[in-house]
Amino acid sequence: MDSKDSEEIEIAPRANLPGTKAANFFKFRKEADHIPFTEIPGSFGLQEFILGNIERDPTDCEGIISLPSSLPKEKWINVWILEHTRIFAWQLGDLTLSLDGKCIPESCPVMAVPSPSSPASKPLQFLCAAHKRPHDCCAIDYALHALDGTSSLLHNSSYFPSRTEVSGQSFKFFKNLARRLLRVFAHAFHVHHDEFIEFEKRTHLGLRFVLYCAKYSLAETDLIPTEELKRIRDESRSKK
Repeated sequence: MDSKDSEEIEIAPRANLPGTKAANFFKFRKEADHIPFTEIPGSFGLQEFILGNIERDPTDCEGIISLPSSLPKEKWINVWILEHTRIFAWQLGDLTLSLDGKCIPESCPVMAVPSPSSPASKPLQFLCAAHKRPHDCCAIDYALHALDGTSSLLHNSSYFPSRTEVSGQSFKFFKNLARRLLRVFAHAFHVHHDEFIEFEKRTHLGLRFVLYCAKYSLAETDLIPTEELKRIRDESRSKK
């Protein structure tokens, strides 16, 4: 037998190997579009597929959140939303971190967002559901509790025992999670606008999230002006 015939096809490792330079971190994700996610080693194929799409072009928010036509909707839509929710919570943590020292209990004692129907009226206030009885938290604590609660729920094997199947009963949690995360986005947009815009120009995370909520009917998105986020995205594209 020819030695070439017996060679195994070498698959590039999908990990940051020891010695990888910071500039090359997660570079392997950008190649995910050439590999069906079902062939990506490990149990995180769909997550890596989505992250690869984000890495390649974060401005393509509509494309990133759209279920690939090759995946039967009946089987994959709930899993698709599960993986996106995981990623949103993870990346929203980066935005929350950027508010360190700016969103503090003294300046933001409650989670408050201007009313979309009457911006001049008293802001909307949201109670934190991370307690036995929901009550007020300062905005930064609300954000951290929302992120922690999302992570804990999505890693709870009683509700989400598999990364390839999500029951109809578990799907109901996505709407609650989306509403809470949306409030964090909205607070950052309205109260810490400069920090939000700086982050949005790099990631387009806010636009991707509001489009995702609207597309899958997870939450009303009127707390954030979508058109402004689209203008930021268009400016980013024009500079390419």
